[in-house]
Amino acid sequence: MGITARTAQHPAAHTRRPAAHTRRPAAHTRRNWPVALWAMAVVVLLAVSGCATIPMQGPVGKSDPLAPRNNSVNVSLQQFSPVDGASPESIIRGFIDSGTGVSDDFQVARQYLTPALAQSWAPDKRLFRIKSVVSV
Repeated sequence: MGITARTAQHPAAHTRRPAAHTRRPAAHTRRNWPVALWAMAVVVLLAVSGCATIPMQGPVGKSDPLAPRNNSVNVSLQQFSPVDGASPESIIRGFIDSGTGVSDDFQVARQYLTPALAQSWAPDKRLFRIKSVVSV
């Protein structure tokens, strides 16, 4: 009886197997973690974005005025009075641009209005929300 190729193999070759705790997870579980990570990120972003909306309903409140500050920086924006013969568009733009004159009670902006409206205009009393854009 001779030794055949089959019996010539190392005897431990058939008995060596990795321990159960060293086995690698199945391929489908390794591929699902990016999907789960993205799903969690979407849920977190949706939850956080719900806190960042502007309320469109409910009562309008009024806050107390801020106390004056001693600010060493003096910012003055240049405002231009209306010009005779100006186009309607430049009159509207001039009025809007002169709305930066808070310190002088909008005296330059009032020059763009009729005398009666300039006297009665209270820029801090009402706010208009324009729903559509009008081209001039």
